[in-house]
Amino acid sequence: MKTFALWFTGLPGSGKSTLAKKLVKKLKGTAYLEMDEIRKYLTPERNYDEKERDWAYRAIAVIAKYIQASGKSVIIDATAHKRRYRDFARSILSNFYEIYVKCPIEECMRRETERKDKRLVAQMYKKALSGDRKSLGQVIGIDVPFEENRNTEIIVHSNSKEFQSAPKKILERLKRDRVV
Repeated sequence: MKTFALWFTGLPGSGKSTLAKKLVKKLKGTAYLEMDEIRKYLTPERNYDEKERDWAYRAIAVIAKYIQASGKSVIIDATAHKRRYRDFARSILSNFYEIYVKCPIEECMRRETERKDKRLVAQMYKKALSGDRKSLGQVIGIDVPFEENRNTEIIVHSNSKEFQSAPKKILERLKRDRVV
């Protein structure tokens, strides 16, 4: 069986983690890299500036490359708001699939307000809009645009009924391409 890399990208609060975790359960033995979790160790004193983000997204792609080299497929759950981050990953990973979890920013903001889990920067949209920028850096979707890729392999609209069937859609694509 071939290894593959699925990179779930989109605005914070779009549903990337929810969808990625559903696929991890369906694709037994697949490694899961969640940027929020990895960042705690890679950059313990985070400032979320461009230099740090460039380094962190490059690092997660390289970690994924080593996982693939060990014979495992990998799912990456990371905003990666710049196309160049995802393009770098595409250039070093085999059978790379960019999965854009698309969601209006207003819905992402609503979801972030309701979050109960311990994210690195919970309530970040609310804090950014209120001027409480302590340890926030630039907030993607507010201060920094998300760069869409017109050539992404799969787009999932997370604020529609299609979100529930997204895991099936992704698995069908992987089967069609004969990577699972």
